[in-house]
Amino acid sequence: MTQPERDLAEMFIDYAAEFITMGESFEERENRLAAACSAWNIACETPEIQPMLLDAWIKAIQEANPDQPAADLGDLRADMDELIRQKLELFPDIRSEIKRANLTLVDGKTRLEIEAIPLD
Repeated sequence: MTQPERDLAEMFIDYAAEFITMGESFEERENRLAAACSAWNIACETPEIQPMLLDAWIKAIQEANPDQPAADLGDLRADMDELIRQKLELFPDIRSEIKRANLTLVDGKTRLEIEAIPLD
């Protein structure tokens, strides 16, 4: 029996809500959303290239934030590894690249909007 069609935003919430809501400010939650999107996209690639893509992503973060302590980058890599694992565990057959995602506040509640394209 196949899983019924679900909205990608709904799946994404199941996958990353806990990680995103750990951000203390709206800006931190947006940054966590961006990281979760990157992890989702990396997880949609073949297992052979996932490590290279994650390395390149970490390097880009390091170059954009040269004063960030190495321990923070290590924590970030661990978070990304966990997000990739979760995506593959929860939704192994969903292959959609997230092109855009944003959080908006509507009537005091946070709303997630996602734009994605199927990879298959």
